Amino acid sequence: MKKILLAIILAAPTSAALITFYGYLTFGASQETGHYDYNPYQDTILILTVYQIPFYLILGIPTTLLIDLIIKEAKINKYAYILQFVLYTISSVIVSSTMFTIGYQGWLVFAIAVHTYFHILYFLRRLMKK
Repeated sequence: MKKILLAIILAAPTSAALITFYGYLTFGASQETGHYDYNPYQDTILILTVYQIPFYLILGIPTTLLIDLIIKEAKINKYAYILQFVLYTISSVIVSSTMFTIGYQGWLVFAIAVHTYFHILYFLRRLMKK
């Protein structure tokens, strides 16, 4: 459980930064506000992080436990990463479709968050296993 919580703490700002970068690439830079101390990207990352943490806690922990149970019952060691990747992708599609986000960009935002969390958790488990 400690690894899951650590992955949430690391994944929230990381995925927020990736989503902000994706938004910058997709929609371009926002207009200048005239304030020298205002950085819209830092504010966006902070706001996304604050809103993502409850999603990770409420949806991420049960989903992770369910996927871990499926992997444990499947007893597939060689292709465990691929199966986990597919299951996390399915979970991101389910969550994005229930959140009324229509289109590729809405799904991509959820996919970035889910796969960032998955990969951080995966590498934490690999590092702490040794």
